[in-house]
Amino acid sequence: PIFFTRIEEMLRIIQKDETEDKYLICVDSKAKGQKIEEELSSSIADYIDAELKNSSKSETIQDIIATETFRKKVLVVTSFLDVGVNLSDNDIKNVVIFSTDSTHFRQAIGRKRVRYGEKVDLFIFVPKVSALNRKVGKLREEYSTMRTEIQKKEGGNLFITSELPFPLWMENDNGKFQISHNSLSLVSNRWRVKELEQLCAAALAEDIPDEGIAKTYLRWLGIEEKYRESRWLGRKPDEQLAGLTELFETVAGKTLTETETAEFREQVQKVCADLGIRCGAKRSRIPDVTVINRMLEAQRLPYAVERVQNRFSIRRR
Repeated sequence: PIFFTRIEEMLRIIQKDETEDKYLICVDSKAKGQKIEEELSSSIADYIDAELKNSSKSETIQDIIATETFRKKVLVVTSFLDVGVNLSDNDIKNVVIFSTDSTHFRQAIGRKRVRYGEKVDLFIFVPKVSALNRKVGKLREEYSTMRTEIQKKEGGNLFITSELPFPLWMENDNGKFQISHNSLSLVSNRWRVKELEQLCAAALAEDIPDEGIAKTYLRWLGIEEKYRESRWLGRKPDEQLAGLTELFETVAGKTLTETETAEFREQVQKVCADLGIRCGAKRSRIPDVTVINRMLEAQRLPYAVERVQNRFSIRRR
């Protein structure tokens, strides 16, 4: 898996890709899908959703379903493609996921039919905790609105569905009124809130929140152990880590003085910031032993740091 936190990083990769490889991008909102199509341009990207089945794109959609392939370099889809539609296009070498819903997440990944031995890169967008919290707040507001309308109905205030404020919808199911907001029922709403809160908790349990979310995504797929093999866009490959390697090599095998330890921590923070490597929840914070060791492990560098009272001892692994 390859994780990323900035959409423009992913789009830049696609725009610079001059190969015949294709990209399947699965999004969790129409707005995001339309924006990605606009950023990439309709010359190389098609965005489709359920509402477009009867539009000018209807032929494109039917062709995709019938042939299990798509013509342009990029296909951007919402969850409408999730159920019963598989893509066997051999040129699809990249699947990109934008989702915080475990069901949509798993279904979206399964849309590309992978043959034995076939290599397909999986790119996963990792949102900020603040964005997750905003989703939770919005869902709670929608839940409150739905409860209010249900209570009106149960209280005898009769009205027909058309009188409900958009996008609410109510129907009588065997004598019991069911209500939804943008097709999300009361029960589904509660489940989504719980799942998002779990994502937030996983993020806050890590020194680097992004990694907590990333590990949760892999847990949904049953491959959390693969995190050690994952990469992050924006993190430099090993051959570009010369500055960091050189820093640790100069002190490997030594126990630093307290003054040298303070200087070394500042140097680590500066080099990581220059290389775009995450080394702690905040780049401005001077990293301690635990954070430094996690960074070394993530970058697969053969060093480890131990604290001896107020001094650092650096060894080769």
